[in-house]
Formats: sequence, C-alpha cells, structure tokens
Amino acid sequence: MKQLTMIAASLALFMAVSFTAQAQQRGPQKERQRMTAEEKAQMQTDTMAARLELSEAQAAKVYEINLKYAQEMDARREAKKEEAQLQRAAAKEELKALRDAKNNELSQVLDQKQMEQFMAQQAKREEKMKGRMEKKRMNNKRMHKGGGQ
Repeated sequence: MKQLTMIAASLALFMAVSFTAQAQQRGPQKERQRMTAEEKAQMQTDTMAARLELSEAQAAKVYEINLKYAQEMDARREAKKEEAQLQRAAAKEELKALRDAKNNELSQVLDQKQMEQFMAQQAKREEKMKGRMEKKRMNNKRMHKGGGQ
C-alpha cells in the first residue's frame, strides 16, 4: 500500500513539473505582438508553398489573396474593437442616467440630511470601487508584462 502511494505521489510530482516546464517554455501569451497583415500573409503563403509545392507564380498569387483577406480581417477586428468601446460608453451613460433618475426619486422621499448622507455613502462606494479597479488594472499590467510568473 505504501509503495502504491509512493508511486502515485511520484507520478503527480512528475506531472506537475512537466506542466510547469511547458508553461514556462511557452511564456506569457499577452507579450506577443500582433503580426501585420503582410507578415500573416507571408507566413500563410510560406506554409502553403511548402505543403502544396506551389510554383513561384502560384505563390505570388496566393500571397496576394492571403494579404487581401488578412487586411480585411484586421480591418474587421479593429471595427469590432471600436464598436465594443462605443457600446461600453453607451452602457456607462445609460447606467449614469438610471442612477440620476433613482437619486431624483430618492430626493423626493428623503429629507435633505438623509439625502446628503446617502450621496456621501455613494461617493465613498464609488471611490472604493475606483481603487479596486485601479488595483486590478495594475495587477493585469504586471501579469501581462511577465511579472505574474
């Protein structure tokens, strides 16, 4: 029984070391820079030329096709990124309008002192949230720069 436990522990240790070594070899995923459309097209063309034994004329035409679609994909990716930013901004505005409407209704129920206390609590909560968000942002930056290994 002891021998079986030792074998299982050794196997688990070996697997943990293997996974750790593989993760370190790959490195952080976010450190890689995006390839340009030209680099993507060239890499795809080189791969296709090698695997499909393309002639030089075919490789040149394939490169142009790969470049055309790589540029289109980049343009669409950028458009989606901008669209997402606009959606976040719109959502933020909607939430602000809801908070303002809620505060307006509350001001009709609460007296001035209560409303001031409520607004102070809200401000304190927002500051606390900003601090958390900043801390999270800093941690993310550190991890993406390789500090989280």
